[in-house]
Amino acid sequence: MDEIPEIYNLETIEQVRALHDSLRSRILDALAHRAMTVKQVADLLEEPSGKVHYHVRELERMGLLRLVETRENKGILEKYYRAVAKAMYVPARLYQSLPPNEAASAMNEMLQSVASGFLRAFTSSQPPQLNRRCNMFASNLWLSDEEHDRIMRQIAAIIEPYTGIRKSPDRHERTLAVISYQTPKATGAPTSEANEVSGMEMLGGSVYYSREELESVLAEGRRLDLDVWGYCEFAEDVPAELVDKAIASFRHHGVLVAPPQVREILKGREVAETGS
Repeated sequence: MDEIPEIYNLETIEQVRALHDSLRSRILDALAHRAMTVKQVADLLEEPSGKVHYHVRELERMGLLRLVETRENKGILEKYYRAVAKAMYVPARLYQSLPPNEAASAMNEMLQSVASGFLRAFTSSQPPQLNRRCNMFASNLWLSDEEHDRIMRQIAAIIEPYTGIRKSPDRHERTLAVISYQTPKATGAPTSEANEVSGMEMLGGSVYYSREELESVLAEGRRLDLDVWGYCEFAEDVPAELVDKAIASFRHHGVLVAPPQVREILKGREVAETGS
Protein backbone atom coordinates (compact mmCIF):
# COMPACT_ATOMS: atom_id res chain seq x y z
CA MET A 1 0.00 0.00 0.00
CA ASP A 2 3.00 2.31 0.47
CA GLU A 3 4.44 1.91 -3.02
CA ILE A 4 3.23 4.53 -5.49
CA PRO A 5 4.93 6.04 -8.58
CA GLU A 6 7.29 8.97 -8.10
CA ILE A 7 5.59 11.13 -10.77
CA TYR A 8 2.17 11.30 -12.37
CA ASN A 9 1.80 13.28 -15.61
CA LEU A 10 -1.43 15.27 -15.46
CA GLU A 11 -3.72 14.48 -18.37
CA THR A 12 -6.44 17.16 -18.33
CA ILE A 13 -6.70 20.86 -17.60
CA GLU A 14 -9.30 19.96 -14.91
CA GLN A 15 -6.57 18.05 -13.06
CA VAL A 16 -4.23 21.04 -13.37
CA ARG A 17 -6.87 23.35 -11.93
CA ALA A 18 -7.37 20.95 -9.02
CA LEU A 19 -3.78 21.67 -7.97
CA HIS A 20 -4.54 25.40 -8.01
CA ASP A 21 -6.98 24.90 -5.12
CA SER A 22 -5.05 25.22 -1.88
CA LEU A 23 -7.02 22.61 0.08
CA ARG A 24 -7.01 20.04 -2.73
CA SER A 25 -3.27 20.51 -3.14
CA ARG A 26 -2.76 19.96 0.60
CA ILE A 27 -4.95 16.84 0.55
CA LEU A 28 -2.92 15.37 -2.31
CA ASP A 29 0.31 16.21 -0.54
CA ALA A 30 -0.87 14.47 2.64
CA LEU A 31 -1.98 11.36 0.77
CA ALA A 32 1.26 11.25 -1.21
CA HIS A 33 3.08 10.21 1.98
CA ARG A 34 0.70 7.58 3.36
CA ALA A 35 -2.80 6.19 3.00
CA MET A 36 -5.39 7.78 5.29
CA THR A 37 -9.12 8.02 5.85
CA VAL A 38 -10.98 11.25 5.24
CA LYS A 39 -11.18 11.85 8.99
CA GLN A 40 -7.44 11.35 9.41
CA VAL A 41 -6.74 13.84 6.60
CA ALA A 42 -9.19 16.33 8.09
CA ASP A 43 -7.58 16.03 11.54
CA LEU A 44 -4.11 16.41 10.06
CA LEU A 45 -5.00 19.52 8.05
CA GLU A 46 -7.30 20.87 10.78
CA GLU A 47 -10.20 21.18 8.33
CA PRO A 48 -13.88 20.11 8.66
CA SER A 49 -14.41 16.43 7.72
CA GLY A 50 -17.38 17.21 5.48
CA LYS A 51 -15.37 19.71 3.48
CA VAL A 52 -12.45 17.31 3.08
CA HIS A 53 -14.82 14.48 2.12
CA TYR A 54 -16.23 16.54 -0.76
CA HIS A 55 -12.77 17.34 -2.14
CA VAL A 56 -11.58 13.75 -1.73
CA ARG A 57 -14.55 12.59 -3.83
CA GLU A 58 -13.73 15.15 -6.52
CA LEU A 59 -10.03 14.23 -6.57
CA GLU A 60 -10.96 10.55 -6.84
CA ARG A 61 -13.30 11.36 -9.74
CA MET A 62 -10.47 13.20 -11.51
CA GLY A 63 -8.14 10.23 -11.08
CA LEU A 64 -5.70 12.03 -8.78
CA LEU A 65 -6.23 9.75 -5.79
CA ARG A 66 -7.53 6.23 -5.30
CA LEU A 67 -9.28 4.11 -2.72
CA VAL A 68 -6.56 1.61 -1.79
CA GLU A 69 -7.97 -0.27 1.19
CA THR A 70 -11.07 -0.73 3.31
CA ARG A 71 -11.02 -1.87 6.95
CA GLU A 72 -13.82 -2.68 9.37
CA ASN A 73 -13.39 -0.93 12.71
CA LYS A 74 -16.08 -1.49 15.37
CA GLY A 75 -18.73 -2.08 12.73
CA ILE A 76 -17.67 0.96 10.67
CA LEU A 77 -16.09 0.51 7.23
CA GLU A 78 -13.04 2.75 7.02
CA LYS A 79 -11.86 3.79 3.56
CA TYR A 80 -8.19 4.57 3.00
CA TYR A 81 -7.14 6.80 0.12
CA ARG A 82 -3.76 7.43 -1.51
CA ALA A 83 -2.52 9.88 -4.12
CA VAL A 84 -1.70 8.30 -7.49
CA ALA A 85 1.92 9.50 -7.21
CA LYS A 86 4.32 11.32 -4.91
CA ALA A 87 4.52 14.32 -7.25
CA MET A 88 2.28 15.76 -9.95
CA TYR A 89 3.85 17.04 -13.18
CA VAL A 90 2.22 19.31 -15.76
CA PRO A 91 3.37 18.34 -19.28
CA ALA A 92 4.01 21.31 -21.57
CA ARG A 93 1.63 19.82 -24.14
CA LEU A 94 -1.36 20.48 -21.86
CA TYR A 95 -0.91 24.25 -22.06
CA GLN A 96 0.18 24.09 -25.69
CA SER A 97 -3.07 22.36 -26.62
CA LEU A 98 -5.21 25.18 -25.22
CA PRO A 99 -6.26 28.45 -26.91
CA PRO A 100 -4.02 31.32 -25.69
CA ASN A 101 -6.75 32.90 -23.55
CA GLU A 102 -7.61 29.64 -21.82
CA ALA A 103 -3.97 28.77 -21.19
CA ALA A 104 -3.33 32.20 -19.71
CA SER A 105 -6.49 31.91 -17.59
CA ALA A 106 -5.37 28.56 -16.16
CA MET A 107 -1.91 29.92 -15.35
CA ASN A 108 -3.40 33.08 -13.86
CA GLU A 109 -5.60 30.94 -11.59
CA MET A 110 -2.53 29.16 -10.22
CA LEU A 111 -0.59 32.39 -9.65
CA GLN A 112 -3.57 34.06 -7.98
CA SER A 113 -3.96 31.10 -5.63
CA VAL A 114 -0.35 31.53 -4.47
CA ALA A 115 -0.67 35.32 -4.26
CA SER A 116 -3.94 35.17 -2.30
CA GLY A 117 -2.46 32.81 0.27
CA PHE A 118 0.61 35.00 0.66
CA LEU A 119 -1.49 38.16 1.12
CA ARG A 120 -3.68 36.47 3.74
CA ALA A 121 -0.56 35.53 5.71
CA PHE A 122 0.92 39.01 5.21
CA THR A 123 -2.17 40.89 6.41
CA SER A 124 -2.78 38.52 9.34
CA SER A 125 0.24 40.02 11.13
CA GLN A 126 -0.40 43.38 12.80
CA PRO A 127 0.93 45.58 11.41
CA PRO A 128 1.33 43.74 8.06
CA GLN A 129 4.98 42.84 7.57
CA LEU A 130 7.38 40.31 6.15
CA ASN A 131 8.41 37.90 8.87
CA ARG A 132 8.62 34.18 9.62
CA ARG A 133 4.94 33.84 8.80
CA CYS A 134 5.46 35.05 5.25
CA ASN A 135 8.51 36.12 3.31
CA MET A 136 9.61 36.52 -0.26
CA PHE A 137 12.75 36.81 -2.34
CA ALA A 138 13.17 37.91 -5.94
CA SER A 139 16.33 38.49 -7.92
CA ASN A 140 17.27 39.13 -11.52
CA LEU A 141 19.83 36.57 -12.70
CA TRP A 142 21.78 36.12 -15.91
CA LEU A 143 21.70 32.40 -16.67
CA SER A 144 22.17 30.02 -19.54
CA ASP A 145 19.46 27.38 -20.02
CA GLU A 146 21.77 24.78 -18.48
CA GLU A 147 22.49 26.98 -15.45
CA HIS A 148 18.78 27.65 -14.96
CA ASP A 149 17.96 23.94 -15.04
CA ARG A 150 20.76 23.18 -12.59
CA ILE A 151 19.49 25.77 -10.09
CA MET A 152 15.94 24.40 -10.25
CA ARG A 153 17.23 20.86 -9.61
CA GLN A 154 19.30 22.12 -6.66
CA ILE A 155 16.27 23.85 -5.13
CA ALA A 156 14.19 20.67 -5.50
CA ALA A 157 16.94 18.64 -3.81
CA ILE A 158 17.22 21.11 -0.90
CA ILE A 159 13.50 21.10 -0.05
CA GLU A 160 12.84 17.40 -0.64
CA PRO A 161 13.73 16.29 2.95
CA TYR A 162 11.09 18.68 4.34
CA THR A 163 8.14 17.62 2.15
CA GLY A 164 6.91 14.82 4.43
CA ILE A 165 4.32 15.38 7.16
CA ARG A 166 6.35 16.43 10.19
CA LYS A 167 3.84 17.90 12.66
CA SER A 168 5.25 19.10 15.97
CA PRO A 169 4.79 22.15 18.23
CA ASP A 170 7.73 23.96 16.63
CA ARG A 171 6.79 23.18 13.00
CA HIS A 172 4.16 24.86 10.84
CA GLU A 173 2.79 23.98 7.44
CA ARG A 174 4.27 26.39 4.91
CA THR A 175 3.84 26.95 1.19
CA LEU A 176 6.99 27.50 -0.85
CA ALA A 177 6.47 28.69 -4.43
CA VAL A 178 9.41 28.92 -6.82
CA ILE A 179 8.65 30.95 -9.94
CA SER A 180 11.07 31.39 -12.80
CA TYR A 181 10.56 33.23 -16.09
CA GLN A 182 12.65 34.88 -18.77
CA THR A 183 12.42 38.57 -17.95
CA PRO A 184 10.18 40.33 -20.52
CA LYS A 185 11.28 43.59 -22.07
CA ALA A 186 9.68 46.68 -20.58
CA THR A 187 9.63 48.61 -23.86
CA GLY A 188 8.67 47.90 -27.44
CA ALA A 189 5.39 47.25 -29.20
CA PRO A 190 3.46 44.19 -28.05
CA THR A 191 3.21 41.29 -30.47
CA SER A 192 -0.09 40.28 -32.06
CA GLU A 193 -0.11 37.16 -29.87
CA ALA A 194 0.24 39.28 -26.71
CA ASN A 195 -2.65 41.47 -27.85
CA GLU A 196 -4.81 38.41 -28.32
CA VAL A 197 -4.09 37.09 -24.83
CA SER A 198 -4.61 40.44 -23.11
CA GLY A 199 -7.92 41.10 -24.85
CA MET A 200 -9.72 39.67 -21.80
CA GLU A 201 -8.80 40.69 -18.28
CA MET A 202 -8.29 37.35 -16.47
CA LEU A 203 -8.47 37.56 -12.69
CA GLY A 204 -8.41 35.03 -9.87
CA GLY A 205 -8.65 34.78 -6.13
CA SER A 206 -10.74 37.67 -4.78
CA VAL A 207 -11.69 40.73 -6.87
CA TYR A 208 -13.77 43.79 -5.96
CA TYR A 209 -15.20 46.51 -8.20
CA SER A 210 -16.22 49.87 -6.74
CA ARG A 211 -18.24 52.58 -8.43
CA GLU A 212 -15.15 54.78 -8.64
CA GLU A 213 -13.12 52.06 -10.36
CA LEU A 214 -15.75 51.45 -13.05
CA GLU A 215 -16.19 55.20 -13.61
CA SER A 216 -12.43 55.44 -14.07
CA VAL A 217 -12.58 52.73 -16.75
CA LEU A 218 -15.18 54.75 -18.69
CA ALA A 219 -13.20 57.98 -18.24
CA GLU A 220 -10.25 56.27 -19.94
CA GLY A 221 -12.46 55.31 -22.89
CA ARG A 222 -12.26 51.60 -22.08
CA ARG A 223 -14.65 48.70 -21.53
CA LEU A 224 -13.80 45.56 -19.56
CA ASP A 225 -13.79 42.00 -20.89
CA LEU A 226 -13.69 39.97 -17.66
CA ASP A 227 -12.86 36.33 -17.01
CA VAL A 228 -12.97 35.91 -13.21
CA TRP A 229 -12.03 32.74 -11.31
CA GLY A 230 -12.97 32.83 -7.62
CA TYR A 231 -14.74 35.45 -5.49
CA CYS A 232 -16.09 38.48 -7.39
CA GLU A 233 -17.93 41.37 -5.72
CA PHE A 234 -19.51 44.57 -7.02
CA ALA A 235 -20.14 47.32 -4.45
CA GLU A 236 -23.72 47.95 -3.36
CA ASP A 237 -23.70 51.49 -4.78
CA VAL A 238 -22.68 50.39 -8.29
CA PRO A 239 -25.63 51.21 -10.60
CA ALA A 240 -26.66 48.78 -13.31
CA GLU A 241 -26.28 51.53 -15.94
CA LEU A 242 -22.60 51.90 -15.07
CA VAL A 243 -21.98 48.16 -15.37
CA ASP A 244 -23.86 48.15 -18.68
CA LYS A 245 -21.47 50.79 -20.06
CA ALA A 246 -18.21 49.61 -18.46
CA ILE A 247 -18.35 45.83 -18.99
CA ALA A 248 -18.42 44.40 -22.49
CA SER A 249 -18.35 40.70 -21.58
CA PHE A 250 -18.31 38.67 -18.39
CA ARG A 251 -17.35 35.09 -17.63
CA HIS A 252 -17.27 33.91 -14.02
CA HIS A 253 -16.45 30.70 -12.15
CA GLY A 254 -16.98 30.95 -8.38
CA VAL A 255 -18.91 33.19 -5.96
CA LEU A 256 -20.56 36.36 -7.28
CA VAL A 257 -21.81 39.09 -4.91
CA ALA A 258 -23.62 41.95 -6.63
CA PRO A 259 -26.90 43.95 -6.48
CA PRO A 260 -29.78 42.18 -8.32
CA GLN A 261 -29.85 44.69 -11.20
CA VAL A 262 -26.11 44.32 -11.70
CA ARG A 263 -26.47 40.54 -11.72
CA GLU A 264 -28.98 40.83 -14.55
CA ILE A 265 -26.61 42.95 -16.61
CA LEU A 266 -23.73 40.51 -16.02
CA LYS A 267 -25.93 37.57 -16.93
CA GLY A 268 -26.78 39.27 -20.20
CA ARG A 269 -23.12 39.94 -20.90
CA GLU A 270 -22.29 36.28 -20.28
CA VAL A 271 -25.01 35.08 -22.61
CA ALA A 272 -23.94 37.58 -25.27
CA GLU A 273 -20.32 36.42 -24.98
CA THR A 274 -20.95 32.67 -25.13
CA GLY A 275 -23.60 33.04 -27.80
CA SER A 276 -21.43 34.99 -30.22
